[in-house]
Amino acid sequence: MNKKIAIAGLGTVGLSLVKKLVEKKEIIQQRSNNSFDIIAVSARSKKSRGVDLSNYEFFDNPVEMVKNTDADIYLELMGGTNGLTLDYVKNVLKKGKVLITANKAMLASYGEQLSELADENNAKILFESSIGGGIPCLKTLREGMVGNNINAIYGILNGTCNYILTTVQETGKSFADVLSEAQKLGYAEADPTFDVEGYDAGQKLSLMASIGFGIKIPYDEMYFEGILDFMTNEQIKSAEKIGYSPRLIGVAKPQSDGYLIYTVPALVPVDKTMGNIKGVVNGCIINGDMVGDIISIGAGAGGDATASAIISDIVDSLKNNYTMTFNTSTKNLKSAKILPITERIGKYCIFGDENILKPKFGDNDIKYLNSVKDVFVIENIKEEKINSVLNGINCNLVRIEDC
Repeated sequence: MNKKIAIAGLGTVGLSLVKKLVEKKEIIQQRSNNSFDIIAVSARSKKSRGVDLSNYEFFDNPVEMVKNTDADIYLELMGGTNGLTLDYVKNVLKKGKVLITANKAMLASYGEQLSELADENNAKILFESSIGGGIPCLKTLREGMVGNNINAIYGILNGTCNYILTTVQETGKSFADVLSEAQKLGYAEADPTFDVEGYDAGQKLSLMASIGFGIKIPYDEMYFEGILDFMTNEQIKSAEKIGYSPRLIGVAKPQSDGYLIYTVPALVPVDKTMGNIKGVVNGCIINGDMVGDIISIGAGAGGDATASAIISDIVDSLKNNYTMTFNTSTKNLKSAKILPITERIGKYCIFGDENILKPKFGDNDIKYLNSVKDVFVIENIKEEKINSVLNGINCNLVRIEDC
């Protein structure tokens, strides 16, 4: 059966996808044992984009494209959380079609509502490309680890933040200067708030947590912190001397009384997985009770990397290989207690005056690192407790994640 594809959004990702579907059509059809054609595209204007679109029906309104075409697979690559984007997606699902999207922001806010709409209309939602660019985070959770209880999810899920933190560490430049460089290179938006404050990575982590733990999307309840100036350059160098590097880390873990789900700047060991992920690369570690750690590392953004993940969803659609949106019906997603970050029990690094800090902790609580002045590592302590001890003291407390 020949399946028809319609694409809404002709930005960097949309154009890369069109190119790759044309270029790799034969191999995609061989590997899916099915055929396809692009029949329509939608964008704000019909201006020249350096790609031949003359064979496809053009629409300047994506909702009109849904109403006036009979594609089997509709792609949403426009971006935006609501408005026209949400209208388009709802129309696709009401029509009982396959929706493929890279839009983690929309799914973090409306994923359950859209999943219910898909269930009601026998439609499908696929969104591998919304998390980790080209690395198969969702397929790992949904398929490769489907028989596992998920013990933990760790992720470097935002290439902009990883570029900034690793460049600051390697060059000694200021956060502001490296952010400016990232904007000039196209790694950061003109308004970088969404990235550097942790929202983008948090949206991705919330979707992974929902699938991994079978819970309602926790985005509105999880904890975020931004990366800018969370450490001084001197503190970064001191941390490096004792074996740590700064990263923006997403963490999701079941606890006895709920779930800890947060995205924070943290120190990670330089000799472990996350400490070796540099630049705009993404990575995730998923720990299952049957297999231990499954690690994915690769290109986290860019037209081709994202198109690669989209094509994997297209091939699943061509093969009629579908999973439920969150690996279970929406009605089966559990309401979960999302614990405050103060419930975290773990390791911390403190930068401050030893004469003031040392008396605040018993010998069993603190490990003083004589090789680096005024740097302390505290192990196995509750965040609420350490915040209480350090209240009013001039120091910098940084979480450590051993991943």
